[in-house]
Amino acid sequence: MNQIIKVNSLRKTYKKWGSKSVIAVDNISFEVMQGEVFGFLGPNGAGKTTTLLLMLGFLTPDAGETKLFGRKVDDMKVRSKIGYVPEKPTFHKYLTGEELLSFHAELYGINKEQRDKIVPEMLKKIGLENDKKKKISTYSRGMLQRLSLGQALLNNPDILFLDEPTLGLDPIGIVDVRNIILEIQQQGKTVFLNSHQLSEVEKVCTRVAFMKQAKLIETYKVSELKESLEDLFVRIIGRDKL
Repeated sequence: MNQIIKVNSLRKTYKKWGSKSVIAVDNISFEVMQGEVFGFLGPNGAGKTTTLLLMLGFLTPDAGETKLFGRKVDDMKVRSKIGYVPEKPTFHKYLTGEELLSFHAELYGINKEQRDKIVPEMLKKIGLENDKKKKISTYSRGMLQRLSLGQALLNNPDILFLDEPTLGLDPIGIVDVRNIILEIQQQGKTVFLNSHQLSEVEKVCTRVAFMKQAKLIETYKVSELKESLEDLFVRIIGRDKL
């Protein structure tokens, strides 16, 4: 398998006025291979989301670097191959779901003929076909999460970055996200997944990494675990963090 993500000695410190600096990411390194669903786990405040934002180039590291497809993350060819679902997506509330996806498809350079085909297919895929004409301002938390996933998939990305993608979703929505992740993997593409839904992580991930107090503790192959992922999480992170 080809190496798709390479994180090397990544470090990020936040300086707070009048107090000591806080280390958010402390010299972490790992790699992700093509076709993997890579779970990134840890308690709140461990540095998972900061790591993801550094990997995507939304934050600048104090040291270290990330390469995707062997290139720096600010390379436009790299950016055209990735999709991203943030933990708390925000959109133009005056648009409908259909208008939002069409707008983003246009930003991706997809022509009108293709947009007219892709957008309805995506709305059906993410379960918003019956809500496509509603203003985003009326969408529930789960509907916004579905819309964010659809937006991230419009360009048919080779890497999909997901930060708590099932947050706010009902059981049907969780299953839908699971099936989309597995479908992407079957296409030979790569998923990087931040999640607290350990049961779902266990069902879709090939490997998992644990972060604790800004440090990368260990990585494991899910198929080789001799205990449940929940038990492993408690043992590594500590019961007080659940």
